[in-house]
Amino acid sequence: MAIIQGVPGIEVTVRVEGIEVIELSHPEATDVSQRRTDGTKSVNKYIECVGGAHFGVHVAVFQEYAWGHRNHSLNIALFLDGKWAKGEYCREWNTHLGVWEQVMTHRVTRNRSGDFVEQAFQFAKVNKVEDVDTEQHEHDLKRVKRMGSIEVRVYRAIEHAADDEFRPEGPTPVDFGVSAKALKGKTISHGAGYSTPVQTNRPRYVGCTNLQEDNGPIAIFRFLYRSREGLMQEGILRRPSPETLLVETEAPMPISIETPSPTPAPAQKPVPAKTTLEGLSQGQIRALALEKLQEGTPIDPQIKQEQKQKVLIKREFGEIIDLTEPEEPARAYKMSKTANGKDVIELDND
Repeated sequence: MAIIQGVPGIEVTVRVEGIEVIELSHPEATDVSQRRTDGTKSVNKYIECVGGAHFGVHVAVFQEYAWGHRNHSLNIALFLDGKWAKGEYCREWNTHLGVWEQVMTHRVTRNRSGDFVEQAFQFAKVNKVEDVDTEQHEHDLKRVKRMGSIEVRVYRAIEHAADDEFRPEGPTPVDFGVSAKALKGKTISHGAGYSTPVQTNRPRYVGCTNLQEDNGPIAIFRFLYRSREGLMQEGILRRPSPETLLVETEAPMPISIETPSPTPAPAQKPVPAKTTLEGLSQGQIRALALEKLQEGTPIDPQIKQEQKQKVLIKREFGEIIDLTEPEEPARAYKMSKTANGKDVIELDND
């Protein structure tokens, strides 16, 4: 934010596309707050601009501002490239409840039909014109001196009745064709332009008279906008070194890292559904027992004894089928009855 030590309580910032821009000072400047011969205090800041970007000026007035002299108010005028674009008016009572702030983002004009229209502020790139006559060249020389500046002038004023007679100028398009000779040796690459007019309501204007004893504004907040190249030409920004440009412009070579393909997990054998022996004949039970033995996984003889497990199918209490793989060739099956009369198929080697 731009402030002036001699005029506390007033702050001005520039926002581009709604974001507050970074303010830069000239590295050789010893004091950014300067007093003109007429007593006006001013501050100069540099900002970066981009063609086509919309911008606005935010003004804030705080309670610590020195009110009181002749019960004055503040007449705040915005000038773009030396031409008046918009004004705001702040009274003392506007700050009683806190900070007063306004954002000036557009100007209001009248079209040929007499309707009020508004146009947003935006940066526009300057076009160099080679062949111009002497008169146009002289005009462009004066014009270039005013270009590249956003200026907020603060006046102490006495308010009058509402000014209904004020008529803003028409939405004259800004011509950004400038003589190439007039731009020679300058860092001006953009100007302050306006968007397409959009119809709006009639604004309310305030009549006021600036205090004569002030001999002009009491404060001027000046923002000099330049392209990034222009800021480097004026020494506001440091030009990147060749090493830095090399790092920024050369993309690193792609590195291919071969990673081993993940070993696929062994296919899991589907879990068989729960076998039910109820209702099967003795022959079907024997066939089922042989099938379970044939589906078993072969076991290494050295660790067969450690990994041997019993596979049991339990039918009901007292009736068990042992499906463990036999260590010796299978022999004839033996059947017997339990004490409660249940049939048992014995597959043990004993």
